[in-house]
Amino acid sequence: MNRYYDVIGFEADYVKVTRLIAAFLGELDGGHPLPTRELLYRFGLRLKTRGIDSIVSAAAESQVPIYCPAIVDSAYGDAILLLEGAGRRPVFDEAADYVEFMGLAPQMKETAVIYIGGGVPKDFIQTLAVTSGLLPAGRRRGTRAATYRGRSERPYYPHKYALQITADSPHWGGSSGASLTEGISWGKQMVAGTRVDCRCDVTIALPLLVQALSEQRVSRRRRPFSALFTGGA
Repeated sequence: MNRYYDVIGFEADYVKVTRLIAAFLGELDGGHPLPTRELLYRFGLRLKTRGIDSIVSAAAESQVPIYCPAIVDSAYGDAILLLEGAGRRPVFDEAADYVEFMGLAPQMKETAVIYIGGGVPKDFIQTLAVTSGLLPAGRRRGTRAATYRGRSERPYYPHKYALQITADSPHWGGSSGASLTEGISWGKQMVAGTRVDCRCDVTIALPLLVQALSEQRVSRRRRPFSALFTGGA
């Protein structure tokens, strides 16, 4: 048996999934670095054709991008090791991910974020608000920007709405447990925005949230990220 944080799974199932990923990665052109967003989009389409339902396949079908800034710290990394013996090594272009993701901020009028847990994903999304201004001026099309409390000339793009579900505590000083109010001091959250800190195990809170949204029949805009998939696989 394997334990993944607070989830238990069979080792045999993990190996099966790892080999599935390795088979897909082995078909890629190793000389052409792929952003993780494009990699996971292609993999999602592959899973869909095989009738495998998953977050990755559902995201690909709905053209919702998935960025994975720590992708090798997973079964994807293990799949790379399996390919080493065959002389096949896919290359992930996380720099391209970062530039593309940060380029989204100036084009959005308002942003809402949902943090499920914390760690690298939370920090990656928060960074959108405070470092997008480092892009060359030509990449910063849009008007949703402000000077960071007079201490920086570069623009920042604070998130207006934020929901955080985490079981971590703020007093340890890590990002996973940091309150959303703390993010205001960095320019990550809008001062006049709406913030909800939910201190709870995500396996309890998230199903309740999803059920509530389902009952209210909340809809979202159709394919807001479609421009990212122009000319995709």
